[in-house]
Order: sequence, then C-alpha cells, then structure tokens
Amino acid sequence: MAKNNPKKSPEGQPGAEGKDKLGRPRRGPQNLGVKVPQKGDGGKGMRCPGWLGSIGKTAWRNAKKQMAKQGILDSADAPALELYAAAYEELRMHRRDVMKNGARLEGVSERGYPTERPNPAVSAANAAATRARALFACLGIGVNYRAALGGSDPDEVDEFNQLYNS
Repeated sequence: MAKNNPKKSPEGQPGAEGKDKLGRPRRGPQNLGVKVPQKGDGGKGMRCPGWLGSIGKTAWRNAKKQMAKQGILDSADAPALELYAAAYEELRMHRRDVMKNGARLEGVSERGYPTERPNPAVSAANAAATRARALFACLGIGVNYRAALGGSDPDEVDEFNQLYNS
C-alpha cells in the first residue's frame, strides 16, 4: 500500500509550496505577503525625506542604491523605504543610549533606598530592530532576502542560507 505524503507538493518536491522539509512554513520575504517588483521604475521622483536625521538619510540612500542596483526599485516603495530609514535611525539612537547608560538604570526610591530598573531604551531598540528587519525583508534588501526573491547573483548567496532553504 502506497503512503500518501501530505508534505509533498503537487510536483512531488518537498517545500515547493513555501514549506520546509518538515512541513513548517518557511521564514523569509517570500511569506510576507508583499510582492517586490522584479523590474521597478527606478524610483523616479523619489527624494530623501528632509525630516530624517543624518543616520536615517544615510540608511535611506544606501537602501535606495542597493534596490536600484538590483533593478527592484520602484516609486511605490517610497513609504516603506522611508519607514525603514526611520526605524533604523531610531534603533541606532536607542542603542547609543543603552551603550552610554547601560541596560539597567540605578536610582533612588521615594524613601531614599537605592533602586535598579530596566532601561526603557532596550525594549525600544528591540522594537525598532524588529520593524527595520521586517521592512528590510519587504524591500528585498540584503543578499538572503534577494536570494529568496530570486534577484541576486549565485556567487553572493550564503551557503548556510542555501542549506537552510533546501
């Protein structure tokens, strides 16, 4: 009696429908629900927002340059690119605070006893990093994300990522 394997796709290849060898959904930009255009319009008319600080502006320009180099830059990406740059700048700002003041803050209670509490910049930095990482993937920036979208050179693909996704 032949076994029916529900983890195999109609083509008979495991993982063809976005699942790994164990049947779990794959992680990565292919499962974010956002399709990155393969041939963008080059971002005509996109301008770096003036309200970003120097770190955000640098992140915005670098991301735009990477997307243009891959041919996936589209003017419809402008809001996501702006949000990515803002999240990256926020991450760096909070990270600087943690490096300066530490992960724990010392103080004195109302009754004069020494206290110690978590630095709120730690959780704010983690939240900003999560947003920046999600937008990074959504925009198709980075070797691993481009590889998952089919937009990178084979020589650039990380061997571990190939092993993980096979």
